Amino acid sequence: MKLSVFVVTYNQEKYIRQCLDSILMQEVDFDYEVVIGEDHGTDGTRAICEEYAAKYPQVRLLPLTENLGVAGNWRRVLLECNGEYVAMCEGDDYWTDSKKLQMQVDFLNKNLAYSSCAHATDVLRDGIVMARIPSFDIGDTLSFSEMIGSRKIHTASICFRRNLISEFFSLSEGIVASCDRLLFAILGEKGPIGFINRVMDVYRKHSDAVSCSDIVNVDILKNDIYLYKKLRRYYCKRHSKELTKEIFHREGILALEYRHQHKYFAFFLELCKMISNIRTFVDFKSWIKDYLFCKNEVAKFL
Repeated sequence: MKLSVFVVTYNQEKYIRQCLDSILMQEVDFDYEVVIGEDHGTDGTRAICEEYAAKYPQVRLLPLTENLGVAGNWRRVLLECNGEYVAMCEGDDYWTDSKKLQMQVDFLNKNLAYSSCAHATDVLRDGIVMARIPSFDIGDTLSFSEMIGSRKIHTASICFRRNLISEFFSLSEGIVASCDRLLFAILGEKGPIGFINRVMDVYRKHSDAVSCSDIVNVDILKNDIYLYKKLRRYYCKRHSKELTKEIFHREGILALEYRHQHKYFAFFLELCKMISNIRTFVDFKSWIKDYLFCKNEVAKFL
C-alpha cells in the first residue's frame, strides 16, 4: 500500500461527507486506503461513515469503541495505517485539489531526505475564506525550530513517511490536544519538511472545533507547555534552546491571560515560571513589547 489517508472525526455529520468526497476525488496512479476513526459521537457521523465504507472498498471504518479523546483516537488511527506514506484530513476539513496526493507522493519519491511535505491552506469561517496558512512567505523548506513556533502549516496539508513517527505513540501519552504540534515537531526533527506554495485544502473554523476561537484557550496553552517540556526532556540538549523559547512565550501568554481573568495568584506563579525560562535579555524585551502592551499578538503563537 503506497498511502493511507488518516481521518479522525467526532460529531461532524455536517462536514464529514465533504471531507470524504474530497479524498475520494483524488486522481492518483497508486493504491491508497482511507482509515476512519469515528470517536463514538452522538450524532449521525458514524452512519455516514458506514455508508462510505460499504460503498467504497478503499474506505475502512475502524470498529466502534468507547470515546478515546483526541490523542487516543489519533494513536488508534495512525496504528491502523498501512501505507508507506500517510496524508491527513480531519473530519471537518476538506481537500480542494484532485492532484494533491499525487503531487505530494511524487515529491517524497524524488526527495528521499525529506520527512514530509505540506502545502498552503485556506481558512474558512461562516462560508467565507478569511485567511491563509501560512500568512507570510516561508520558503520551500521547513525545519524543527520553524515547526514548533507559530503555525506554518495545517494538519490537512501534511503528507509524511509513516516509518518516521514511532515515538509519537509514547510522546502523545498524557496530552489531550496539540497532536498536530507533536507530529510536526517529530517530522521536523527527522528531516526537512518540503512546502508546496499552492492552496490544496480548507481548514474550517467553527464553534464545534477544539481550537477554533481567536480567544486565548488556557487549556490548550497548558497542554502546549506540557508537550514542549516533554519534548525538551526527550531530545535532551539537541533542541533545548528552541523548546525553552517556546515554553517561555506560552508561559508569558498564560500569565497575561490569568491577569486578564483577575486570577492574580495564578498570574504570579506563571510569571515566575516564565522568568525562569528567560535565556537572554532579548527574550524579555520581546515579551514586554509583544505581549504586555499588545495582547493581540498572542494569536500568532496559537
